[in-house]
Amino acid sequence: MTISVPWQHRLSTGTEDIQNEIIAWYQRTRHGKSYVPDMIWGTLQTEAYATVILRKVLTAAPAPD
Repeated sequence: MTISVPWQHRLSTGTEDIQNEIIAWYQRTRHGKSYVPDMIWGTLQTEAYATVILRKVLTAAPAPD
């Protein structure tokens, strides 16, 4: 069973918990496929690129910096 929690609530304390959750999921994944034509995959991102993307996310769903 999956529990749905609104993004505003998840982001109210920052992004660290969500990032750690995604890292753990990524580490457990043996095979994965994804297609996002306007975004560079996380393992290929530079720090500057990731900063720009995260700022765009925070504009849409504000969270503590």
